[in-house]
Amino acid sequence: MSLRKRAISGAISGTIGTVLNFGQALLLVPLLLRVWGRDAYGVWVAVLAALGVLTALDTGHQNFVGNELNRLHHLDRDAARKILASALLVGALLGVLQLNLVLGVLATGLSEKLLGLSSGTLSAHRANIALLILVAGWGVSGSVGGVLVRLYAPVGRFARGQTMGIIGRLLQLAATAVMSICGRTIVETAAVIAALSLLYTIVVVADVGKSAPEYWPWWTGPSLSLGLKNLFRSGVLLTISVLQQLSGNGLTLLVASALSATAIPAFATSRTIANVLTQMSNIVLQPLYPDLVRLYATKASTGLRNVMIASWMVVTGAAVLAGVLILPILKPTYLWWTGRLLAFDRPLILGLIIAAMVRSVGVPFLALIAASNRLRYQLICVSAQVVITLLVSWALVSRFGTVGVSMGLVAGEAVGGAALPIFVGRRSLRQIDADVAWGDVLWQCALVLVGASILVVSAWLDQSVFLAYPLMLACLLGMLWRRFYGLPGSLRSALISRKR
Repeated sequence: MSLRKRAISGAISGTIGTVLNFGQALLLVPLLLRVWGRDAYGVWVAVLAALGVLTALDTGHQNFVGNELNRLHHLDRDAARKILASALLVGALLGVLQLNLVLGVLATGLSEKLLGLSSGTLSAHRANIALLILVAGWGVSGSVGGVLVRLYAPVGRFARGQTMGIIGRLLQLAATAVMSICGRTIVETAAVIAALSLLYTIVVVADVGKSAPEYWPWWTGPSLSLGLKNLFRSGVLLTISVLQQLSGNGLTLLVASALSATAIPAFATSRTIANVLTQMSNIVLQPLYPDLVRLYATKASTGLRNVMIASWMVVTGAAVLAGVLILPILKPTYLWWTGRLLAFDRPLILGLIIAAMVRSVGVPFLALIAASNRLRYQLICVSAQVVITLLVSWALVSRFGTVGVSMGLVAGEAVGGAALPIFVGRRSLRQIDADVAWGDVLWQCALVLVGASILVVSAWLDQSVFLAYPLMLACLLGMLWRRFYGLPGSLRSALISRKR
């Protein structure tokens, strides 16, 4: 498959994934709030967040194994088989380790700290049992099944693997919706999801067997030493995966711990809205990612610089413009979506949107760092983003509530999501004489500053901001227009043709 076709396929998959994520939130948030109520919904979000943190080790290990299988499939098939069998063994051990970890947490009474819930809330909703069931189901469907699905890409069935993943997520969505409509509890819902995941894993295993028959039987000749060696070799990816889980689900648990389970629904729902802007950035960059890899590898300085500037303008411009355009309909849409069961926290939501805007400035450079395979720099950027976010959020949440968490996100994205990626990315660009000018950096920062200013004014003045809204929007559109026509003619033409 050509680079162009892979780019289009990746963009389509990313778009479907984003639509599915947003559709899941659009459906489940109002449904679960109405059926379960705020308390039970908050407990469910906390259980899923704890599951994400506990199972983060699998993601980094599976990404590394997938990269090795892609590399060795056409070079040394026997070595690829041995890596697969060893990875399955280690995956099974990780599943057992995670299950025992949860059992230890429950036995020592630390589940209150892990989930951030009071003992009364835990007992009322049996959150401990729900978490145990989900982790047990993950041991087979995630820890082991997640290794097997990495075979789709090397045998040329990447699109089929993506389709199977989407089907699995749809099944979980349907199970959660049906169980809640039927008035079932959190524990019963967790049990059905775990059972469905196991049955679905059986189907996936059979499909992988048909798609990659040359690897059957998968468990032949495993080496525990090789599996553990690869687990440790994936240390950077493991660390990045754990940190990303802490940045997402860890914040949810922090809110539960510092405030209460009733604060989780408003925070999680508001973050869903802001995450749409982040997903937009990823969708825009997916078609450009193969170009970044090729141009950086071939040291095509002019082409790489043009791709960086073009993607930079589109990503930041789309994030800022979308964040400002939704401002007039944000409150009525939110209240309709949640059935007025959750209060509209304007400062919280706008703070989360500002964090997404700030991150958009560094997104192209994060993609460049990944394309150049600079794992150490990736780790530095992610570590800074997560540590600053958690520290600032922890320091401010008791005083400012969930707004303090959004302030922590803005601070973390400003350093780890924007400043550090730009610094590191420009160093990489200078090595092949493809650096972007400081003027380009300042333009992007100015766009975010204007967009954030509009949101800050909105947070302070509430509805009266709409008297000045047309003027502020016109200012932003004027900046985008000026930025576009300040680009070289060839780059403008390339952007227009890409849009078409």
